[in-house]
Amino acid sequence: NQIFLRDEVSKMLELNKYIDLIIPRGGNKLVKYIKENTKIPVLGHAEGICHIYIDKSATKNMAEKICIDSKTQYPSACNSVETILINKNYPYIKELIEILKENEVLVKGDELCVEYGALPCEEDDWKTEYGDKIVSIKIVQDIDEAIEHINTYGSHHTDSIITEDFDNAEKFTTLVDSSGVYVNASTRFTD
Repeated sequence: NQIFLRDEVSKMLELNKYIDLIIPRGGNKLVKYIKENTKIPVLGHAEGICHIYIDKSATKNMAEKICIDSKTQYPSACNSVETILINKNYPYIKELIEILKENEVLVKGDELCVEYGALPCEEDDWKTEYGDKIVSIKIVQDIDEAIEHINTYGSHHTDSIITEDFDNAEKFTTLVDSSGVYVNASTRFTD
């Protein structure tokens, strides 16, 4: 059945005289295959390196619920969170790491996160789509560092801020260069 589907897709990709646009729905391998094997314009993404920034004003309950949903609801989806950036003044860093681990998420992190029980991150982790119950966490100085990190390492798919600060929410939604940018919502909201 897989071979039949692959043959049918391959035939379709040759029909650039008849098809104006392809919008692939499926995993990373399928989207990459389609992009590499057609002259037809493709509206799709091959990576989903999504971020959540937890601002210092975020409430503990909201941050935990959104991070758990964003990572565990469907971890292989392109809109699953891969990196969580946390403001250094957010008071519940350790608790967030613990609750992620309680939900069977493998947590990787920077030096402070390692002190709280995370495994150490490598530079490649910041640009990795895990597609699994794995998340990397980085402690940042402020919202500006979070935005810079997202615009450097993200795939411009979906990113979210958790905050009670309207000005920071507005700054984040204005400066993060992604298709979906949310305030106090799971990255899984995007489809």
